Amino acid sequence: MGYLSLKKFNNMIGIKFGVALSGIILFLFLIVHVIGNLQVFLGKETFNAYARTLHSYPMLVFAARVFIGFIFLMHIFLVLVYYLRLPRGARYNTYRYKVASVETAAFSKITFYTGVFVFVFVIAHILHFPMHSQDDLYLLVVQSFKNEFISGLYCIGIWFLYLHLAHALRSLPQTLGVAHFDDRGILKKIGSSLAILICCFFILIPISILSGLIK
Repeated sequence: MGYLSLKKFNNMIGIKFGVALSGIILFLFLIVHVIGNLQVFLGKETFNAYARTLHSYPMLVFAARVFIGFIFLMHIFLVLVYYLRLPRGARYNTYRYKVASVETAAFSKITFYTGVFVFVFVIAHILHFPMHSQDDLYLLVVQSFKNEFISGLYCIGIWFLYLHLAHALRSLPQTLGVAHFDDRGILKKIGSSLAILICCFFILIPISILSGLIK
């Protein structure tokens, strides 16, 4: 029984590490993505040139999409496996679960449910902004976000993304086993700050379009 418990403990740690690793990759993608999106502030020609440059390497773009898609699905799968393996009571409070005493709050109820909303948001975002090349991507972005309803839903989606990122990034040091080097919680503060910064950059685009700063 002790061996089985230890094996289960090790499996949970391995799954959690996999979620953390895939989450880091997705976060790095978000940074690249928002940097690209912010080029909309440089004007129509620059933004469309950026889009055309990307699509001038179709095989590279395709490979990147397949890779990110795989990581995204793996992230979801591992979270579901982890969550379903927790005892019923522990799903709502990981700190009460013995095995999860060395776990963090990254897989708590908040992260799980915000993750569900983020998943829905990502699917809607992909459907609204097709991944194939656009003749005038700048115009598509501006016209889309001039719609207050679309901008509102986008901002709500980014809000859930912030909640998900903030919770996950704050718990990342403990997940990776480096929390003991962060007695003052500096790494947690950095995680929260990064989540705020990334999401503010995303929201800045529809707000600027609605306010007329970007036309």
